[in-house]
This record gives sequence, C-alpha cells and structure tokens, in this order.
Amino acid sequence: MDFLEDLYLNGYHPIEQSTPKTAALLQAKKELAVYEEQTISAMGNVFFDNYLTAQNRVLAIELAYAHAQGIRFALNLLLNPLVKEDE
Repeated sequence: MDFLEDLYLNGYHPIEQSTPKTAALLQAKKELAVYEEQTISAMGNVFFDNYLTAQNRVLAIELAYAHAQGIRFALNLLLNPLVKEDE
C-alpha cells in the first residue's frame, strides 16, 4: 500500500492529529461537548444522528478530493521534477 493511500484509508487528518493539545483547545472541546448535549436534548438523538451522518458524508467527499489532489501532485512531481540537473 502506498503512502498517500495509507493516509487516506486510515483516516489521517493532519490538522486534527498535529494540533497541540493546549488548554485553549481542551476548553473549546469541552464547550463544544456542552453545545452538542444541548442540541441532542432540544432536538433529539435522531436529529443529531442525521446531522453527524450528513457531516461525515461531506467529510468523506472532501477527503476523497484531497486524496486525488495529493495523487495528482505526486505524479506531477515525479513526471516533472522541480530541480533540473545541470548538463
């Protein structure tokens, strides 16, 4: 399995996985959890499940596009190297 395919299939999200776990980030995640709980209590679990399903579909499409862009970039780099050798 190649590098980009491995990243894509294993669900690597660079922004999520390389973000430092700061106090501000942890606080923001706690606040988000509170709003999620409020949404579930006000709108019901079915609504929230449907929301997450739709959000996951959007994410899957975005990741597939990013994967294709990465493949194009890598192929372009292999076929047209940036550094030209001196003759």
